[in-house]
Amino acid sequence: MIECWEDFKKLLDDTGYSGPRRNRKKDPKIYILTYPDKVGWNHSIYRQAQMTYMQISGGDTGAGSGHHVILCRQSEVRNVLLECVQMDLGTHAMICSVGMLFVVTITEEGLPKSGIVSFDEFSKTNNYMRAHIIAKPNQKAHIHHQHVELNLDIWKTFKFPNIFDRWEKYIRSDDNYHDDYTPSWIKPKGLPKIINFPVEERNRKVFSYHRNQKDTWKRIESGEFKFNSNWFESQPYFRGLTRNFSDGVNYYVENNEKPFRHVHEIKKEFDLIISPCGGYSTEYYSNKLNLSKNTEIVLYDHDQNLIDIKKMTIDMKMPFEDIKKLEKLYEPDEVSFVYNLKYQEDRWTEYGDIETLINYQREMDDNYDVEFWLMNLIEPDYNRIIEKVKGKNVFLNTSNIFSYHKVLLYYPLDVIWESYNKLEDILKSNCNDLLWIGTNPNKCWRHLK
Repeated sequence: MIECWEDFKKLLDDTGYSGPRRNRKKDPKIYILTYPDKVGWNHSIYRQAQMTYMQISGGDTGAGSGHHVILCRQSEVRNVLLECVQMDLGTHAMICSVGMLFVVTITEEGLPKSGIVSFDEFSKTNNYMRAHIIAKPNQKAHIHHQHVELNLDIWKTFKFPNIFDRWEKYIRSDDNYHDDYTPSWIKPKGLPKIINFPVEERNRKVFSYHRNQKDTWKRIESGEFKFNSNWFESQPYFRGLTRNFSDGVNYYVENNEKPFRHVHEIKKEFDLIISPCGGYSTEYYSNKLNLSKNTEIVLYDHDQNLIDIKKMTIDMKMPFEDIKKLEKLYEPDEVSFVYNLKYQEDRWTEYGDIETLINYQREMDDNYDVEFWLMNLIEPDYNRIIEKVKGKNVFLNTSNIFSYHKVLLYYPLDVIWESYNKLEDILKSNCNDLLWIGTNPNKCWRHLK
């Protein structure tokens, strides 16, 4: 159970965070997730912390890993920043409070346009700071803790001021983004100019302001919450979530992760392949791995529609261009057919050209016994898995399922880790030999032998 902020930090510490600390020459950016000291902990705060952490821990859309992420209380931010400067860990820091939510589904010319991308653009400027400025008339001005971007080299030059100080003396722009206290920039006495986030970036994020969301998160976790309803119009946080999620399921026509790079080095013979329906990764591995004529292949997914689509493509020996015709069989809010965007194309091409993959699929269907399992890997029928893998050499592909964005939406992180660890124990106890590829719940790709 995650009953406090320290429990959440410990879970991430114990599971390796999301990736290694980067050398500033490779990636000079640091990401800090803060917990306001005066905010009480409850289940909705836990889920908000998980959502913000996962979004800033890697990749332009939060789907990757590898960012240097530090967790601390808001009162500890200055000391953490000082440590980063003293250890020369980076040049720029993004500081996000629990409850910050970025919209990550917006693209321009096939490339993501997210808060992470905007921070990368900021890190290439000579600006000191970007933040949400609050400068109410006849009151001291300050920045809001929800989201701050800071140039650490300039911060060092000005003797490490507390970024959450309040300033009595300052000059500010005459305009406001809203009301009379949100200027487009402010210059506190003795400090460089601080820039406010522009409208287009404000429209790509929301903040919860730590309002009680417990019942809504429980409804999401139980599957009762509907993202296409109008109930949440007065709840900006969940209105933001609806821009990242939908009620329907996604059928991934193309794989958006690269193939296992050591596949050509594997000499052992496998009796069983267990792999998801999406794309053509299973077909690829059925060709590249050393299989016997008795090898079994299990294609699984969590939704029957996805299984039906995959089965149709195989049974009908469907050319790639005909898959688009299947889209007419489903409503958009039922099944979305997902193709790779521009920035994902290189991952797909490493599997080979589409005609080669279609041939792999036909060879797989002709040469091996292929089964289809309806299976939610987070809550599977473990007895069925044990019976299938017992005494066999098993190749298991879980892709990014344990860190899939909808899995991270519907399940608390500690529950996902419990499921992941239980599956690992069962496989090690029952397989004769095992090669497991896929991400762990912290989005790190690993292969387990």
